[in-house]
Amino acid sequence: MPLWRIFYPDTAFTDKAEKKALSDAITAIYTKIPLPAFYVVVTFVPVPVENIFVGGVNQPGPDKSTFIRIVISNIARRMPEGDTTRKNEFMDRVEKALKPFIADKGWDWEVHAEETDRDLWRINGIIPPQPNTEDEKRWVSENKVSDYPGGYTATRRAEL
Repeated sequence: MPLWRIFYPDTAFTDKAEKKALSDAITAIYTKIPLPAFYVVVTFVPVPVENIFVGGVNQPGPDKSTFIRIVISNIARRMPEGDTTRKNEFMDRVEKALKPFIADKGWDWEVHAEETDRDLWRINGIIPPQPNTEDEKRWVSENKVSDYPGGYTATRRAEL
């Protein structure tokens, strides 16, 4: 799953519709692959402005912060090691999705993406289907988790 954690000053993203629109833009990055929409989790984490420090400084002051920090954890897909072109294309899609909500509003931001080993990933106790398989395509079309033959380890299957 992609998990996005958006840490923002509590003076930003005060409109629920704006959060929904940004979440939709983020989800679209992944559904175009296609991944199931339900894989995409976006969390908005408000941080009181007095608790945001950049370079050890609460800037531009204790009553205002202009900094948003975004951490992306990608699990469902990994980009090939050393494939800078593909990684830059992904980050360009990220920046395009963020632009109307962050850059265009004058916020400063930093974003990074991590790739987690998919062998350490479960949804509702089920091992997600391998990429581009019929089972994954079913998850995309149904937009929900469902059982399939390879969804459990032998040990877990015996426990059920």
